[in-house]
Amino acid sequence: MDAARAIDLQRYVQNGLEGHRTVWRISENEYLESSLERIVLPSCSAQCALTDRDTFSLLEDAQTHMPLMTALESGQSAVARAQLLKGMDDWLEGVRTFALEGEHDYR
Repeated sequence: MDAARAIDLQRYVQNGLEGHRTVWRISENEYLESSLERIVLPSCSAQCALTDRDTFSLLEDAQTHMPLMTALESGQSAVARAQLLKGMDDWLEGVRTFALEGEHDYR
């Protein structure tokens, strides 16, 4: 949250990746962890490069992760699972909206 408040994109992304890696390790599935590492890192890099910094709020994005983090910290696995799935659905919808409805200048 501190990186989001400071609008420190580099630190925010680094903290986010470490948070994702922690969740992957919890799965205790080395193949899943390895696969996600190969998929998510390039995806996050592309997302950061294409993000409109005038309309994207780090603080709002950080707040969307709080229900999952709270559930994990309190050991509520069913709630954590539901929050993780919701976050994935929300992310996918954002990607679809960006790809299908946005006007982009890739120069």
